[in-house]
Amino acid sequence: QSIGSLDAKFDQSIGSLDAKLDQSIASLDAKLDQRITRLDVKVDERITRLEAKVDQGFTCLDEKMSRHFLWILGVQIAVLISVIGALVGT
Repeated sequence: QSIGSLDAKFDQSIGSLDAKLDQSIASLDAKLDQRITRLDVKVDERITRLEAKVDQGFTCLDEKMSRHFLWILGVQIAVLISVIGALVGT
Protein backbone atom coordinates (compact mmCIF):
# COMPACT_ATOMS: atom_id res chain seq x y z
CA GLN A 1 0.00 0.00 0.00
CA SER A 2 2.88 2.38 0.65
CA ILE A 3 4.16 1.79 -2.90
CA GLY A 4 0.72 2.60 -4.24
CA SER A 5 0.64 5.74 -2.11
CA LEU A 6 4.08 6.79 -3.35
CA ASP A 7 3.04 6.06 -6.92
CA ALA A 8 -0.06 8.24 -6.52
CA LYS A 9 1.99 11.08 -5.01
CA PHE A 10 4.51 10.76 -7.84
CA ASP A 11 1.74 10.92 -10.44
CA GLN A 12 0.26 13.92 -8.64
CA SER A 13 3.65 15.67 -8.61
CA ILE A 14 4.18 14.94 -12.30
CA GLY A 15 0.71 16.30 -13.07
CA SER A 16 1.44 19.45 -11.08
CA LEU A 17 4.78 19.92 -12.87
CA ASP A 18 3.09 19.41 -16.25
CA ALA A 19 0.51 22.06 -15.40
CA LYS A 20 3.21 24.51 -14.29
CA LEU A 21 5.23 23.78 -17.42
CA ASP A 22 2.18 24.34 -19.63
CA GLN A 23 1.51 27.61 -17.80
CA SER A 24 5.12 28.75 -18.27
CA ILE A 25 5.05 27.84 -21.96
CA ALA A 26 1.80 29.77 -22.46
CA SER A 27 3.23 32.79 -20.62
CA LEU A 28 6.44 32.73 -22.68
CA ASP A 29 4.43 32.33 -25.87
CA ALA A 30 2.33 35.39 -25.01
CA LYS A 31 5.44 37.44 -24.20
CA LEU A 32 7.08 36.33 -27.43
CA ASP A 33 3.99 37.35 -29.42
CA GLN A 34 4.03 40.78 -27.76
CA ARG A 35 7.70 41.31 -28.60
CA ILE A 36 7.21 40.16 -32.17
CA THR A 37 4.30 42.59 -32.52
CA ARG A 38 6.41 45.44 -31.12
CA LEU A 39 9.26 44.56 -33.47
CA ASP A 40 6.87 44.43 -36.43
CA VAL A 41 5.59 47.90 -35.55
CA LYS A 42 9.14 49.26 -35.24
CA VAL A 43 10.19 47.69 -38.53
CA ASP A 44 7.10 49.08 -40.27
CA GLU A 45 7.85 52.55 -38.86
CA ARG A 46 11.45 52.38 -40.09
CA ILE A 47 10.36 51.19 -43.52
CA THR A 48 7.86 54.05 -43.71
CA ARG A 49 10.56 56.58 -42.77
CA LEU A 50 12.96 55.12 -45.34
CA GLU A 51 10.27 55.17 -48.03
CA ALA A 52 9.58 58.83 -47.23
CA LYS A 53 13.30 59.65 -47.51
CA VAL A 54 13.57 57.78 -50.82
CA ASP A 55 10.47 59.54 -52.16
CA GLN A 56 11.90 62.89 -51.07
CA GLY A 57 15.19 62.04 -52.78
CA PHE A 58 13.41 61.12 -56.01
CA THR A 59 11.38 64.33 -55.88
CA CYS A 60 14.55 66.38 -55.42
CA LEU A 61 16.25 64.46 -58.23
CA ASP A 62 13.26 65.03 -60.52
CA GLU A 63 13.42 68.76 -59.83
CA LYS A 64 17.15 68.89 -60.55
CA MET A 65 16.81 66.83 -63.72
CA SER A 66 13.95 69.04 -64.87
CA ARG A 67 16.07 72.17 -64.36
CA HIS A 68 19.06 70.61 -66.12
CA PHE A 69 16.87 69.45 -68.99
CA LEU A 70 15.45 72.95 -69.42
CA TRP A 71 18.94 74.45 -69.24
CA ILE A 72 20.27 72.01 -71.87
CA LEU A 73 17.23 72.65 -74.05
CA GLY A 74 17.78 76.41 -73.73
CA VAL A 75 21.44 76.06 -74.72
CA GLN A 76 20.51 73.96 -77.75
CA ILE A 77 17.90 76.51 -78.84
CA ALA A 78 20.44 79.33 -78.42
CA VAL A 79 23.00 77.42 -80.51
CA LEU A 80 20.39 76.71 -83.18
CA ILE A 81 19.37 80.38 -83.32
CA SER A 82 23.00 81.49 -83.58
CA VAL A 83 23.68 78.96 -86.37
CA ILE A 84 20.57 80.12 -88.26
CA GLY A 85 21.60 83.73 -87.68
CA ALA A 86 25.09 83.01 -89.00
CA LEU A 87 23.69 81.28 -92.08
CA VAL A 88 21.19 84.08 -92.78
CA GLY A 89 23.82 86.75 -92.21
CA THR A 90 26.20 85.36 -94.80
